[in-house]
Order: sequence, then C-alpha cells, then structure tokens
Amino acid sequence: MAEGSFFGTALELILDVEVVLDRDSKEPATTEVLDVLEVAKERGLLLEKDGLSSHTLRIKSPMRITTADVDFFVDCLDEVLSILGIQNCGE
Repeated sequence: MAEGSFFGTALELILDVEVVLDRDSKEPATTEVLDVLEVAKERGLLLEKDGLSSHTLRIKSPMRITTADVDFFVDCLDEVLSILGIQNCGE
C-alpha cells in the first residue's frame, strides 16, 4: 500500500457532547438524549448515543461536509431542542 493512502477507512468528523441535568452534580440526562435522538430522526438528522449512561450525543459527519450540511444540522438541532424544551445549551 502506498504511503498516505487509506484502505477500508472512512474519514469522518466525530464530536461527542455530554448531556447532563445539572452541571455541578453531572447527573446524566439519558432520557433527554433518547428524546433528542428520536425527534431528530423524525426530521432526517441521524445522531448516535454513547457513554456508560447513554447520555452523550455522538455527532458524526463526513470530512467533505458542505455549508448547507452544517446549516441543516444547526437548524434541525435548534428545532429539536426547542420542541423538547431543552434550554441553557452552551451557557
């Protein structure tokens, strides 16, 4: 195999976001993550869960992601969080 080539490997960007009910206690928000996954799926956005308590959202994208892809993701996730009444993201 030539140097710098990839065989059987998918290149992707992976971002894990731990979701907790309380920042101090770090209580896992497992139910909320499952709700986000379901509502996002209904809107065409596929996410995964991860972590021991399944309270981490795993966001995966191909390395060749477009501005339109990112706009769709941000708009869709914003809509999902609004529908579920999840607030205080990033504060």
